[in-house]
Amino acid sequence: MGRSKTIERLLEENEDFRVWFAARESELHAQSAVLTAGLEAMAADYYRTNTFTRQQVLSGSRSDFRHMESWSPELLRDAFQAVSAGIFSENTGTGPLLNGRPLPSMKDLELYATGKALEAVSGISLMDGGKEMTSGTAHIALGYGFHLFLGISRRSFRSAAFLGNRDIDGSLFCFDVSFSEEEYLLYPQIGFQKLYTEALATAGKYTTRLLDDFGRDRITTDEFEKRSVFWEKLMSDYRRKLEELNRKHQKLLKEYSSL
Repeated sequence: MGRSKTIERLLEENEDFRVWFAARESELHAQSAVLTAGLEAMAADYYRTNTFTRQQVLSGSRSDFRHMESWSPELLRDAFQAVSAGIFSENTGTGPLLNGRPLPSMKDLELYATGKALEAVSGISLMDGGKEMTSGTAHIALGYGFHLFLGISRRSFRSAAFLGNRDIDGSLFCFDVSFSEEEYLLYPQIGFQKLYTEALATAGKYTTRLLDDFGRDRITTDEFEKRSVFWEKLMSDYRRKLEELNRKHQKLLKEYSSL
């Protein structure tokens, strides 16, 4: 995320645009403090209510500015993937502790966390362009003691002087990933296979809803095709992960039976 090449070029070439853009950027970033405070209150309430000790694993924010027609859900996917990799990839040195030691590898949660974040965004209609401003928050239980608290704000800006009839889309998301050792130990060991099977089914529901929206003329053909490709790619990633996990499971069964 960041700024598109077109906007970067305008910033380099036009002083008046730089002044205008700085003001719009400040307007969007003003939402960061509001979203962050909301996420902290949401997280504090969850851990207080459940009497779990909280380890804050990672928190931060990302922003992006580009012309509305060049915005796509892949931008959020790439940003979420980077966050997930920073938490769940092996040897990052940023993971939570269990009994004072690094938690066993949670790398298999990386894709799942990315997908659940994207589902939450879609669920509060923030992947749909066209609105002047929209925002929302979500609490996503990732399992194995992990929770993602997510806040997003999208705003469209227009200036006839610089942009003509084109809108600039400004996207901001704030996140907090927290972990509880007690919850990890209490969490039912349903396995990664079940998590991804459920995630695949949920993504399938979004593709069905997308088809319904297209049939009711709520989205354009271009929007339908772009989002269909996006969700099909995510579902394909889920299927590959399930195949990988099933192979691991079969290997463990074989090793166990040979003992």
